[in-house]
Amino acid sequence: SLRPYHLVEIDGGWYVIGHDVDRDARRTFAVPRMSNARILKRRFVRPDDFTLDAHLGGSFGIWRAHDAEDGKTFHVRLHFTGYAAQTVSERRWHPSQQIKLLKKDGSAIELRIELHTLEDVGRWVLSWGRCAKVIEPPALKKRVAEEMEATLKQYR
Repeated sequence: SLRPYHLVEIDGGWYVIGHDVDRDARRTFAVPRMSNARILKRRFVRPDDFTLDAHLGGSFGIWRAHDAEDGKTFHVRLHFTGYAAQTVSERRWHPSQQIKLLKKDGSAIELRIELHTLEDVGRWVLSWGRCAKVIEPPALKKRVAEEMEATLKQYR
């Protein structure tokens, strides 16, 4: 059973964050994957320490850091050019973001963010194609390069 704390929409998907009683852990569930949901008559109190910002603060989407990453912080630096530089600079992508102009006309920028997981940001970088380049961390650069190489193989 689930004790729901928050319903949230991220990137067009709806998720319920709450306490999974069976696993005795805070978990995130994709609403479209749920079936046979029932409202039970049992009551519970949402913990005072739960906030959505704290829960998702170190992520770039819905994915949270795995226990294996043990609270590690990734210092992410990305360069954007062309239309991506303008679009990225016009939005707030993450609470920790810092944007630096690399060209005075805004056609090249650097985005810096602090994350606890690289799961969602890798797919986001790939979505910008040649207009995005990972500067650091090396783990993200490797992840993006491997995905690009695997994708390219499908078109050869």
